[in-house]
Amino acid sequence: MERIAIFIPKRNVETWIHFLMGEDVNETDEYKKFSAESECASAVARLAAKSEYWLTADVPPSLRAACNELLRIFPTRRCVELAD
Repeated sequence: MERIAIFIPKRNVETWIHFLMGEDVNETDEYKKFSAESECASAVARLAAKSEYWLTADVPPSLRAACNELLRIFPTRRCVELAD
């Protein structure tokens, strides 16, 4: 069985990538698009390789919601809500 998930950011995927690269983001501003995959590949690879996701207060809401879909597809992974 092939496992497929579709994650949809509220505004654009750059919001999530900038967040994964350690920037403060919100889901109303527009963030710089990347001219090459190599600019953001390491941040995306780190996300894909994790088995446990720590959902802190600064995680964009649409990325937090995507965790539910991730758990459906990969039941061995965990999403941990952290208190503020």
